Amino acid sequence: MVHTLRKNDIAVRYGGEEFLLLLRDINSTACFHTCERLRHCVEDESKKTGVPITVSIGYAMFTKNLSSVQHISNVDKALYASKEKGRNQTTNFKEL
Repeated sequence: MVHTLRKNDIAVRYGGEEFLLLLRDINSTACFHTCERLRHCVEDESKKTGVPITVSIGYAMFTKNLSSVQHISNVDKALYASKEKGRNQTTNFKEL
């Protein structure tokens, strides 16, 4: 993640196998591309070991009128949509 994210982005472990990324000053398209770049990096690294590893990603854009709990809930819904659609993909909450 360190090599994929920008210096002002924040990545923290959130739960057992989940991470929360805070991508500052980014639009939805750039956010999607960042998530996809991260997803492909993980997939490419796993090819070196011969053990397939995939990443399901959900994201939501910040909205001032929502609480942090609501934001995380939106991201979680998008994450589970990625998993339900077959895993190893990125889903925008807005498209649900």
